[in-house]
Amino acid sequence: MDFYTRINHHYDHLFPVKKQAVELIESLTEGNGPIIDLAAGTGNEVIALASKNYRTIGLDLNEEMIKTAKEKSKSVAEKAEFYVKDIRRLNDLNITNASSIYCIGNSIVHLSSQAEISQVLEDSYHSLESGGSLMIQTVNFDWVKNQHITSLPALNNPDHDVVFERHYIHHESSITFKGILHSGTEKNEIETMLLPITSIDWETMIRKSSFQNFSIYSDFKKASFSPNSPALILIITKN
Repeated sequence: MDFYTRINHHYDHLFPVKKQAVELIESLTEGNGPIIDLAAGTGNEVIALASKNYRTIGLDLNEEMIKTAKEKSKSVAEKAEFYVKDIRRLNDLNITNASSIYCIGNSIVHLSSQAEISQVLEDSYHSLESGGSLMIQTVNFDWVKNQHITSLPALNNPDHDVVFERHYIHHESSITFKGILHSGTEKNEIETMLLPITSIDWETMIRKSSFQNFSIYSDFKKASFSPNSPALILIITKN
């Protein structure tokens, strides 16, 4: 059983709906095509958008999380679809009119190479309608690398007696993420490689893609990007 399957029942206690992300996605969505979440987890943002009458599609690799998302979304089932699917298989949906696509929660840097991320950019471009936007959120690896950040603040939900520690182990061209989940006397750990993609890396990949228009921010409220901010938000628009 993998880590995310083991912590599925704690997921919403640690990662509630990101309301500011939902508001930003709404502001980017102008067409009538679907909104696609590339790493939906248990579906919080998808369900929030569906409850506002947007047609939404959530993808995630983890079967248990998608099962949970489907159970949670019954009241908006006509607007919310969920599929167990790899982010690298977006083209399987055969969608070319998405109003917006998003990937939040540092998910995209779990891919194994910049080439794979570049392919996700290209697949997203071809899935979007003209004028549609791709929004990506990651940890700001300019900040992580320049200041040699070795841990992020633990996520803590005392009402449910759950704490999630987040640590970074630096290597020459990658970072190992070590997560430790404490729930009562139970302890679960994960170690996985992350690609420390910097703002310059993103700019290079985007300029080599079919996309041309993009902006980088420090948060979902579109604050100006700073190398010292903990987060990086990309908004990439199809001409």
